Amino acid sequence: MSIVLHNKIVHILEKEKNNLILTDYESQSNPDTDKMYIKLYKSVATNEFLRKATFNDFEESLIRQLTEDMIYNPETFVENSKEIAKLLFDEMLVSADMESCSLAVALFTVKDEKRVGIFKIDFKKSLSSKIDDSSNGKLVDIVESNNSFSSSLKSNQAVIIGASGINDDFHVKVLDKDAEKNQCDSSFIDKFLDVTKLEDDEYKTKVFKQTAENFITNYFYEDAKEAEEARSYLNYTLSNKDNINPEKFIKDIVKDEDKKEVIEELLQEKNLTDEIEIDKKWVEKKIKSATKKLDTGFTLKGKLEDFNDPMKYSVTKNNDGSINITLKNIKFIEQ
Repeated sequence: MSIVLHNKIVHILEKEKNNLILTDYESQSNPDTDKMYIKLYKSVATNEFLRKATFNDFEESLIRQLTEDMIYNPETFVENSKEIAKLLFDEMLVSADMESCSLAVALFTVKDEKRVGIFKIDFKKSLSSKIDDSSNGKLVDIVESNNSFSSSLKSNQAVIIGASGINDDFHVKVLDKDAEKNQCDSSFIDKFLDVTKLEDDEYKTKVFKQTAENFITNYFYEDAKEAEEARSYLNYTLSNKDNINPEKFIKDIVKDEDKKEVIEELLQEKNLTDEIEIDKKWVEKKIKSATKKLDTGFTLKGKLEDFNDPMKYSVTKNNDGSINITLKNIKFIEQ
């Protein structure tokens, strides 16, 4: 991924002190800091919880207007970043699910297209010295500081915005890791950004795979061979079919009626009952290899195609329900 960093700035939003510290100048450029911002962009852009989204009120959205102005008029970068910080701070003061933070805003070129990254960097606790000077002498104590800016930037709440009308695939991508993981509301996404996350083919393919894998792990634990066959069937379907019919998939891998009812309810909760068009690009990127952790202490890693090759890998079931895994036609072992 080719990424060029053009502008960057940081503002401080202290919710508990009702203190908004706006920076008047861009951060100075140096190789180490620039690499840190590019790494931050990549970590957000490749995060498994990142979602495509659309603005609820496209024409009136201030976030859209401010970021698009940055893209076409870079001289507005500093002032527009301040306006973005003000908008976030106003929402932060009334939202219980947002804490104090540093707000990093940056302008990048990615694959020949300008994009603005807005990254909420939560404060990290660190230790510092506190000196009290009185008539009785100096007292030095160690205290916790909650506003340190980590040298290794990470963001669990972020948005990447491109110019509208150029590449819809990259126009808006939002991240709220905890909200997405727990399937709960997010003030950062719903109020501050005012966007709706899309349930497109990529999202449905990803969530179906995650839901099916979790179900297999939790409900096939008594029969390791059945679990292995179900995972292989899932990966084969994703890699070789254009669509998934959830009802047919359930019938193919689940024989027990109680287990069928469980996975049916799981898929209903995630709105995955209708036929899903498999996102082949996502599958090609994400389903290339497999890692199998065994309760005997071994971990097997390899290409998915090799696990599916009966000349290289096979599984047989023992009378006690355990399985034997055979790795075939090995000519040498490298240590």
